[in-house]
Amino acid sequence: MAGPRLDAPPRTFPHQDAYDRLQLHSIRLQPLHHLPGKWFIVLEFTWNAFYNYDSRLATLANTIWHLRCRTSEIEYQQFTLKERGGVGWLILFEKFFSLLDTIFFVLRKKYSHISFLHVFHHVCMCLLSAWIINAASPGIFVYVSMTINCFVHVIMYFYYGLAAFGKRMQKYLWWKRYLTVMQILQFVIILSYMAFSFLTGCESFGSIELASFIFVFALLLLFLNFYRNSFKKKERKL
Repeated sequence: MAGPRLDAPPRTFPHQDAYDRLQLHSIRLQPLHHLPGKWFIVLEFTWNAFYNYDSRLATLANTIWHLRCRTSEIEYQQFTLKERGGVGWLILFEKFFSLLDTIFFVLRKKYSHISFLHVFHHVCMCLLSAWIINAASPGIFVYVSMTINCFVHVIMYFYYGLAAFGKRMQKYLWWKRYLTVMQILQFVIILSYMAFSFLTGCESFGSIELASFIFVFALLLLFLNFYRNSFKKKERKL
């Protein structure tokens, strides 16, 4: 909010390379991986992120899926305690790391990119992630949501990584519309799973669960509105 009110005159952003690296490193945080950095390494980043995503998904399915309706048991609580000490903090770090996007938008005077959706999404994700990671025993819906969201972010930052290289990559970025559709679908899947789990009594329904459901539902509405304004209106103009 303060960025657009700064009196500094518009200027060229001197740290474009830093912004490009941010997009590439964001892919590495899905999860973290140390790799060298040429432009073509975006593909290698994505491959490694997919590989680790598959491993985490398999771990989730094999380790805690059978406990999805027994979250009060010691086995589940021990697992969540271990995960919060490992991947949980990495995910929390990634959410705060993603806020650097907003800082770069301000420095580059790209205030049009700092929409309500952008700020709401990043700020609420940081707050909600911090709340969940400090919860006594977060439900299975958290791990299901994180797994789906991790998958979507790999694709999303692959797109951003390519876009960071400028006009020469534009011809390869025709699928932005389908990226938005995928983001919308993830919210539908997450909300469906949460509703089924809560309504059937499989998972308890408390303040964190309510806040999470409202947040994801709000994101669904905001992304649907973004899709309508960005793509449907353009179709009508054509």
